[in-house]
Amino acid sequence: MILSVIIPTYNRRNLIKYTLDGLLHARQEGVDFEVLVIDDHSTDDTAIVIKENYPSVKFFNNIGKGAP
Repeated sequence: MILSVIIPTYNRRNLIKYTLDGLLHARQEGVDFEVLVIDDHSTDDTAIVIKENYPSVKFFNNIGKGAP
């Protein structure tokens, strides 16, 4: 089974680490998943935190289009 987890975010540098750590530690045998983070053009270091600490996470920067 393959699962896609989509996480929308905006200026959540501190919370995104908590979310991704919990999600990546919850992996179970037989379930493959990809994590996609859609950032709404944050003005904090959200993008840097993800790119430096979570190389397996696919990061997309949405240029200020609001809530998903």
